[in-house]
Amino acid sequence: MVEIQLRKWICKRNIHNVKLSPTCSHPSVPAGETVIAEIVDRSGQGLFFTGSGFTLPGHGFIPYEDITAADWISFEPFGVKAKRKREDFDHIEFALRDGSSVTLTDVEKAVFPLLRFFEWMIERRKHAG
Repeated sequence: MVEIQLRKWICKRNIHNVKLSPTCSHPSVPAGETVIAEIVDRSGQGLFFTGSGFTLPGHGFIPYEDITAADWISFEPFGVKAKRKREDFDHIEFALRDGSSVTLTDVEKAVFPLLRFFEWMIERRKHAG
């Protein structure tokens, strides 16, 4: 599903920082995982997405199953988020199963298909049981 969302947005919205089926990988990607997409953030660092998780600088590999919630910009109230919209529009904050949180930052327009994917994934898990 992450590949489907990214492909749709690449075709419709002219996203330039996404590579589907890249030939490179990352040491944080577990052995046996196939990289589906690489998103290059504003600093030029690659974030790698597989069928079961993604790499996040400073946090290693985060399995999708560890994500319990995702919110655009942050989990702060809307008024606070609105003030941060201009600078942080390309951020997604995640709540993790262990009670911690991490933030995916600086992914430019790729934030929108990624947010759609994470919302879909979380909702699907809720309905599955």
